[in-house]
Amino acid sequence: VEAAKNAQNFTSLDLCSKAEKQDIAKSLQKFKFSSPYGPDLKRWLRQGIGLHHAGLLPKYRILVESLAQKGLLKVICGTDTLGVGVNVPIRTVLFTQFCKYSGDKTAILTARDFHQISGRAGRKGFDNVGYVVAQAPAHVIENLKLVAKKPGKKVVKKKAPERGYVPWDESIYEKLIHSSPEKLESRFQVSHGMLLNLLSRPDDGCQGLKDLI
Repeated sequence: VEAAKNAQNFTSLDLCSKAEKQDIAKSLQKFKFSSPYGPDLKRWLRQGIGLHHAGLLPKYRILVESLAQKGLLKVICGTDTLGVGVNVPIRTVLFTQFCKYSGDKTAILTARDFHQISGRAGRKGFDNVGYVVAQAPAHVIENLKLVAKKPGKKVVKKKAPERGYVPWDESIYEKLIHSSPEKLESRFQVSHGMLLNLLSRPDDGCQGLKDLI
C-alpha cells in the first residue's frame, strides 16, 4: 500500500522527457493491463515510475523489471522483494522507513534484510559508487519543520503512530550499517505429506526423496 502511495505521489513530478515517455509508451503497446489494478500501474509506468511488491501479479513485476533493465524507469517504489534475486539496475536506494510488518508483528529490519536491499545501490558496469539514503520517521521530520518555522516558540508536536510503527533514528541506521548479517537458520522439514507425495510419484519416489534431502 505504501509503495503505491509513493508511486502516486511521484506523479506530481515531471521525471521523464517527451522522448523518454514515447519510448516507454512504445514498450507498453502490446502489453495488456487487464486486471483492475492495471490502469493505475500503466499510468505510473508511462511517467517513468515503477511499482514492485509481492502483491503484484507476476506479469506486472516482470514488466517493471524489464523496463528498468532498459533504463526506462526513473523511480521504482517497492518493498524488499526488489532486494532478492531481481536484476534491476538501481543507482540510489531510499529507505522510507526501517520498520517492517512481518505477518505477526512490526519490527526493525534485520541487518541481513538491510544489507540485501541496500546492496542494490550502484549499477554494475555503470556506477563506481551507489548511494543509500534513509528518511527519518515522518512525525520527526514534521516536528523539525514546525520548530524551524517558529524558532524559540512552543509548538504542538506530532506524536508517533500508535500502530504499525517501531521508532528508529540515526543510531539505528548506523547499527544496521555496521552489523553482520544474522545467521541463516534452515526451516526445511520433512513432513508426512511430503513423504506421501514423493513416494506416490509414478517414477522412483524413493530416489526423489533422497535427492531432496
